[in-house]
Amino acid sequence: MSKVILYTATTCTHCPAAKKILGEVVRELDLREGYDYEIKNIDEGDNMIEALQKQVAATPSILIDDELFYNGEVPKKEELLKILKEKFKK
Repeated sequence: MSKVILYTATTCTHCPAAKKILGEVVRELDLREGYDYEIKNIDEGDNMIEALQKQVAATPSILIDDELFYNGEVPKKEELLKILKEKFKK
């Protein structure tokens, strides 16, 4: 079962754009929050430690099945959609 995690930060100026793109893609693919994808703010709880353990060095960052696909960059919608269609076979 594939899972997408978007790591964000409260002060990140690019994170709103990454959230918007991920939101459009998950709606298009009918993915479920908490099951197929999560958005985690590194400023909350143990999310920073978890992100560092997964080699996340900047925000926004997107991991798919614990593999870092975007590190400190906003994905292009078409590119993310193509990757997730393959991962989720939709």
